[in-house]
Amino acid sequence: MLNWNYLETFVILSENLSFSETARVLNTAQPVISRQIKILETNFGYPLFLRTKKKVALSAEGLDLKARLGPLVDEIKGILLEREKPGSLLEGTIRLGSMPEAGQY
Repeated sequence: MLNWNYLETFVILSENLSFSETARVLNTAQPVISRQIKILETNFGYPLFLRTKKKVALSAEGLDLKARLGPLVDEIKGILLEREKPGSLLEGTIRLGSMPEAGQY
């Protein structure tokens, strides 16, 4: 079964061709990105990326999937953003305080 997060990871990686940059964009670790892509490649049955030690490139199948999947992922993300209720996100400043005694330990 395909996972939405894996598809989003694929699209981002196919755009920047950097596992570490994709991890930074998604606020996760690079091994997580590698694992998600490996799972996608296993599910599809073919490599999506061609990897060397210094370079990442899309395979022919990866190029085709990017062309077909990229616009769909962008559309779904747009729909989800439109559906968010105004004020549903917490915003503002949080201030914490403590008694001086708590800092002595």
